[in-house]
Amino acid sequence: MSLRAARWWLLDSGSKNVWPRFWKATAVGYLCNFILPLRAGEVIRVLLLICSGASDATRATVSSVVDRGTDVIIVSSLMVIALVMVPIPEIYASAGRVAQVILVASVVGLLVIVGLRIRAIRSGNESAKAGYLLNRIIGRLLLHLIDIIDQVGRHPLKLVSLAATIALVDIGGMWFVIRAVGWDLPATAALTFTVLLTFSTLLPSTPGYIGIYQVAAILSFGIYGIDATEAVAYSVLIQATTAISFILVGSLALISLAPWVPNKKPTDI
Repeated sequence: MSLRAARWWLLDSGSKNVWPRFWKATAVGYLCNFILPLRAGEVIRVLLLICSGASDATRATVSSVVDRGTDVIIVSSLMVIALVMVPIPEIYASAGRVAQVILVASVVGLLVIVGLRIRAIRSGNESAKAGYLLNRIIGRLLLHLIDIIDQVGRHPLKLVSLAATIALVDIGGMWFVIRAVGWDLPATAALTFTVLLTFSTLLPSTPGYIGIYQVAAILSFGIYGIDATEAVAYSVLIQATTAISFILVGSLALISLAPWVPNKKPTDI
């Protein structure tokens, strides 16, 4: 949670004085994603950030979308890796092809945005001419998106390190629980479960992700010969641990955010 908050913060501004507000908005977002349907926490975390004065409305929205887009790219990359390392049945191969398409589309989109930025810089008088042209043609959203790409260029090592660490922590946590329950499975089992679970939870779902954890566990561990009943038991353990952490940390963050929210109004809508 803290690592993902740091990634969003770096993408948006990286200003030290607003870091606590990004962390708390992220914690509340995870809480709301867990207890509310349709990933409502994604909207709530942006609104909290705007109301706290840490970012304006347009930038907070764009940086949040880019942050979640980063998750999609990471998960798609892990899915492609899993397809190479794990003998996944043909029935699941379509998911891998979707991941490959998403990954390629994300890379192409990023290259297009970077190309627009380079062209703007080379055209000269960037702020007056290129900025005005972009503002008229594609509006403030793309201008903020290009600015966030610049932010990535200012902190490439930090953002790549954060992405790698987030993936390792997620997979490592699943692997730890696999060993704790006594399963003698390869590390790729944790990778497979993490990929399927993360991909599933990125989509709008029911409160508490009811059924999502269970289906992901049955599909991923079934590849390794784990009985469905045991897989469900594992998923319940993971889900309960996640729920406790999200509720405790998110509730504390929501309480601590209270003094900021009434004093600030959204700007730049």
